[in-house]
Amino acid sequence: MPLFHSLTIDEDTRLAIWQIAEPQDFFIAQLKLNETDYSVIRTITSDTRLTEFLASRYCVRLLAGIDEELTLVKDEHGKPSVKGHPLHISISHCTGFAGAVISKKAHVGMDIEPIHGRVMRVVGRFLSETELGYLTPTREIDQATVMWSAKESVYKYYGQKGLSFSRDINLQKPPASDKGTFEVTAKTPNGEAQHVVHFERLGGIMLTYVV
Repeated sequence: MPLFHSLTIDEDTRLAIWQIAEPQDFFIAQLKLNETDYSVIRTITSDTRLTEFLASRYCVRLLAGIDEELTLVKDEHGKPSVKGHPLHISISHCTGFAGAVISKKAHVGMDIEPIHGRVMRVVGRFLSETELGYLTPTREIDQATVMWSAKESVYKYYGQKGLSFSRDINLQKPPASDKGTFEVTAKTPNGEAQHVVHFERLGGIMLTYVV
């Protein structure tokens, strides 16, 4: 399949989402994997998850424009980077889709989530009491999904274990639309910071990103 969605955020920052229709062999052939990569692949027991894993890395390769061997490594918190290249990256995948955002200059975070009613079963785990008050019956699934995805994006932006979704990542009310921005406050060990989350509904998935 061609790219499902692509976006040039600024001259140094680009985002892409791929709709997965190819077998694993397609991505393996494109990625020029080394033994380090294969050692990671061997730990993934789900075929679906492995395909999504490979597709997200393929998105990084497309965005970076790097033809030679490209190895993704993770730090002690699990935040990914490209070995040997000064790029800030964030990746995400869900059933049928994979995506990445890269920047040459600044930290980034992105997430894609399926829009599905099951998110309502767990809203109390990631939303504060104030944020739960933002939900309205006619749009609650979309609202809960965009808020969950926004918190995922901010968490990936920092890449620090221990950040609580309900306590440390606090959202302003998202606008009642399929595309827009809203503000987020993140409380980290280094202090408090404000961010703007961009969001867009793309058919059956929700995209959010922070730059």
